[in-house]
Amino acid sequence: MSPPYPLIRIDPRAGCAGHELRELWQYRELLGFLIWRDIKVRYKQTATGVAWATRPPLVPMVLVTGIVGGLANFTLGFLRSSHRLFGTPHGDTFTQENWAIEEYAPLGLTKAQTDFNDGPIWKEVKSSPDFWATLDPINPSAMARINRIQNKIFITDRPGINTKEQSAYFLQSWGIEDPIVIVGSKKGPIAAEQHVTAVIDDRYSNVIDILGACPNVFAGLLYCPYNKMYHEEWVNRYGGSVVLSVDHFIDTCYSRGLVVDKPEEDVSALEQIIRDEIAAASAV
Repeated sequence: MSPPYPLIRIDPRAGCAGHELRELWQYRELLGFLIWRDIKVRYKQTATGVAWATRPPLVPMVLVTGIVGGLANFTLGFLRSSHRLFGTPHGDTFTQENWAIEEYAPLGLTKAQTDFNDGPIWKEVKSSPDFWATLDPINPSAMARINRIQNKIFITDRPGINTKEQSAYFLQSWGIEDPIVIVGSKKGPIAAEQHVTAVIDDRYSNVIDILGACPNVFAGLLYCPYNKMYHEEWVNRYGGSVVLSVDHFIDTCYSRGLVVDKPEEDVSALEQIIRDEIAAASAV
């Protein structure tokens, strides 16, 4: 019994590839756009275009791992959650500068209430679809300065729903264009893979991990109340630096020649060639 619809059989062409070449030329404009789109996505944050593949020895890369604690005001966000659940103090009038998340007593909370695994505050943070995305920046002007740096990546290991997307949304909301966000608990291997030249983090274990994987990196431990007990060891034993703020870190990177600014028009030479070819083909 024959099928109720026409049967079409497609076989490969025999002989030379002339037909395929003619079709490629016929649809050259579409091909150019597809190539341009791929390059634009792949090399969006660099002006060196395809030379990104040889970037490691040429262009410095800055790693900002402390999105939360370094750029985003996690303390205020956590205190707001605590206030919603238990009516505890919150806001700028509270002593945020001297409060660490492990010190729950000043808030009138119990250890069980602030427990990372089972505490109700952390449960709210982890289950929230927008907790990380809606945090306030610690210093908005520092965000603008970071955006001007040509090559940078951000790493976060914070728990929750869509942490990568929430972190990217936070960064974009405060002026970081097309942020590259990586989610990972081990920062050292990521820093080595990305050939990082400078890094800032607010957690002592992270800077130790990164320095172990990248001995020549400039690693800045961001000054925070909860890492003060490690400052002496970090400086004297590991030769690390304690930076007082993100601005301090950026200033040091510039003074050491570890960062370069993005060009005014972030377009690679290869992208420009493709644009010109497309424009020429369209004019024919």
